[in-house]
Amino acid sequence: MRICFVLLSLLALTVILIPGCSGVGEESYSSSWTTLPASVEKNDADMADPTAELKMTVLPAQASVQNENSVPVSVSLVGSGSADMELQVAMSSVLGGKFDPEKGEFNNGSFMTTYTAPADVTGSNEIVALAGSLLATSAIQILPKAIVAYQVQVVPADLTLGRQQTTSLTVKVTDSNGWSVNDSDVILTSSLQGVFGSTTGTTENGAFTTTFTSGDTSGNCKISATAQGTSGAATIVISVVPEITIIPTLNPAAAGSTQQVSVKVTDERKQPLNGVKVFITSSNGGAFASTTEETGDDGFACFEYTAPAGFGVVSDKLIVQALGLSASVDMVLQ
Repeated sequence: MRICFVLLSLLALTVILIPGCSGVGEESYSSSWTTLPASVEKNDADMADPTAELKMTVLPAQASVQNENSVPVSVSLVGSGSADMELQVAMSSVLGGKFDPEKGEFNNGSFMTTYTAPADVTGSNEIVALAGSLLATSAIQILPKAIVAYQVQVVPADLTLGRQQTTSLTVKVTDSNGWSVNDSDVILTSSLQGVFGSTTGTTENGAFTTTFTSGDTSGNCKISATAQGTSGAATIVISVVPEITIIPTLNPAAAGSTQQVSVKVTDERKQPLNGVKVFITSSNGGAFASTTEETGDDGFACFEYTAPAGFGVVSDKLIVQALGLSASVDMVLQ
């Protein structure tokens, strides 16, 4: 019996010691697999990613842009080593539009592009820049394109022409602010027969210049010019068979005296012609205060004439030219 009791006691002692040995084993396993703190793991990740310490910003040159208009956009890297970082950046926009260039590399930490807004979308837009793991955005408002009012002005050098006479013609194009519009396409037409030096052209410094030659039809000729969807016009009076009448105040006149000489220009219906350039000369040494005048609404052009004087001077001839025609009058001097 004693032997059995001793054996049973030894067996119980063995069972009690086994759990104790198991506890010691667990403590030894844990100490050999200790993991790094979370902060250490993050620092290692930063060392693996060169952009971890960088920030990227997107900055449009203005807060809004109109449809189909453009605005410069700068993308910048901020942080240690940003100037030396070689990264590709790609641009996009939530509401569409175009970037030029659409992608590229940073140069000294900076990338420049130009954003052109879409033609038919308005509202709050977001410009997006993506470079590696870096993402940056910036808001920009897309506004409707402003309606610009244009003005087209036709300026003929002569308001009245005779048969197959040529005059210079200038078309001026300006915007609603009065600024000259360059590179604007111009189209010319006329209501009566005539020939343009060129029926189409492009403005330079806001103007396009050509010529117009009248035809064989009398009447009011409307010269029209179209540019930027807007038209302008001027009227040139064409008189195929004008009549020129020279009217001295005195004839005969005293040699060396001064008087007014009137020249009247009418069309074939005897209606006065306005804006006709009239030229006058003397065949025998008479003098004029001005040899060129322009007719008014009544068709008259007036000249101040001084008759020649001297031994044996008894006459003079006044010669007038207008609308491609000539007329003259003999002056008797006393």
